[in-house]
Amino acid sequence: MSCTTVYPAFPAIVRGQPTVLKTDPKRTKLIYGFGNLVVIREAIPSAANKKVQLYTGHSYPVTAVEMATSGCYMASGDKSGVVRIWACDNPEQILKLETPLFGGAVLDIAWSGDSQRLIGVGDGSAVYGKVIMWDSGNSVGEITGHAKKINSCSFKSSRPFRLATGGEDNKVNFFEGPPFKYKVTSKTHERFVNVVRFSPDGARFFSASSDMKIAVYDGKEGTMIVEKKVHEGSIYSAMWSPDSSKILTCSGDGTSKVLDAATLDEVGVLNFKSGDKKKAVEEQQVPRHFPVPSTLHPVPALASHYRAHPLPSSLLAFRRSAACGQPPV
Repeated sequence: MSCTTVYPAFPAIVRGQPTVLKTDPKRTKLIYGFGNLVVIREAIPSAANKKVQLYTGHSYPVTAVEMATSGCYMASGDKSGVVRIWACDNPEQILKLETPLFGGAVLDIAWSGDSQRLIGVGDGSAVYGKVIMWDSGNSVGEITGHAKKINSCSFKSSRPFRLATGGEDNKVNFFEGPPFKYKVTSKTHERFVNVVRFSPDGARFFSASSDMKIAVYDGKEGTMIVEKKVHEGSIYSAMWSPDSSKILTCSGDGTSKVLDAATLDEVGVLNFKSGDKKKAVEEQQVPRHFPVPSTLHPVPALASHYRAHPLPSSLLAFRRSAACGQPPV
């Protein structure tokens, strides 16, 4: 008997935490961890294209993933603090590097635009982040300035390279390099910073927090440009549109919104709220994806626990399963 089709599991969901959902550089594939596996699948599966790739090299649950901008290598981190860099364009999935970053879960990973460096952040006991060379694991900077675990990190895609991090100490830190050194802290947020992301063009980056606010900063200097309260619940996740003009957010208030990146004004909204308080957890929005195609239809492969809906600017949003989650703030 031979296996003819692989049906991947849905992204893992942990109570009170954002669900990490990444994409390949072309935004045609979804990448996430499930148990000890790394799953790479089509963002919009079809009858003719249901290709799924699984990576089984981790001994502990996978907690962070990121594909290199070259599309050739994948970095995946696990609960033990180990990062593995392996060839995702090769059926043999050849391991390039395995290195421990710190003594706790790796919560986010980001590659530099030239695919030569990467940053890993997370829940270390004393060290919360490291920047390393992709092939040797040698350090190329220090991630300092945080007093608690770092939830998110992002690499500016173009030179001069910059780094941004956001953590549970409510701070957004900005770094220059290489070698990377701390430059400035933004104390805009009053609660956990759940996600930071540089725009695809590198001109700006944003931070989104459990205080229901999102802030946009200059990508070269780290100075804040605009901030705004855009939700009535924690913002668990957010992502730039491919053209860097809009931001998609997912919140515990039961909505996903498309915002104008220049003003943070609402452009579109996907509302899951039914008005039934008993469904507050089920209606929370956690992961998100801004695909490239101009028109998006519902994705049948995700219909069991997640739903995809068409919105302006090709929005793909998922809802949290009722079995897991945290009531909106």
